[in-house]
Amino acid sequence: MTSLSRKWILILTFVGWSSIPPFSYAGVASTSSDSLALNFVSRTYIHGVPYDEARKLGPGAVPTLKLLLGDIALKPYWRNIILTIGFIGGPESYGILRSFTWDRFKGELDDETFSALIEVPDAMGCIAAVRESPEALTYLEKGTSRETWARLPWAVKKYPPEYVAERLSNLSISGLSWTGSPQAERVLIKLSGKPRDERQRRALQVSLNRTREIARIGLADYVKTWKEKTTHRGGN
Repeated sequence: MTSLSRKWILILTFVGWSSIPPFSYAGVASTSSDSLALNFVSRTYIHGVPYDEARKLGPGAVPTLKLLLGDIALKPYWRNIILTIGFIGGPESYGILRSFTWDRFKGELDDETFSALIEVPDAMGCIAAVRESPEALTYLEKGTSRETWARLPWAVKKYPPEYVAERLSNLSISGLSWTGSPQAERVLIKLSGKPRDERQRRALQVSLNRTREIARIGLADYVKTWKEKTTHRGGN
């Protein structure tokens, strides 16, 4: 699998998108939709994975994305894959992302792997925004506690455990904000009553504003507006 995926990265890099033939992993049919998924997640996105394009891949792309996420040679693209799985929000999406965080790794991880793992909370929030997913909401609610992350079976070479737990706790708060759900709003209001520090107090306020806005206009319109603002600030 590893040598095959490296071959496809080379094809994507040097041949170009239009001439890519269908690819095949074990257990997955060689189809144009498989090639489309690989094409999509292997791009570089300056302003993040485009939500609308990810959604167009559809739930049928999730099994292929799961296999791509399992390939170590595609590590540079794991972040894109994770967000795409979350944006699609298929029935399998929650289990794939939970397993990636809790079951996939043991021992000490490099920074690139951690950079992928920290995308999971926001991706989980998007799952709950596009389909009913009480398990994703519960996952994120539990994740707001640093004690949850103290039980991780892995550590990060670059950071102490306390930092990792604090980071993932705050990212779970962010993940809740992307759901637009009444449950998320209740959790965020409760946490706002006793923030750990001023930094978290500000983060909770941002998260509350976001989840209320998503509840009002929907995730797709919120992402569109958010991307427009981000692009404008970036000056391009």
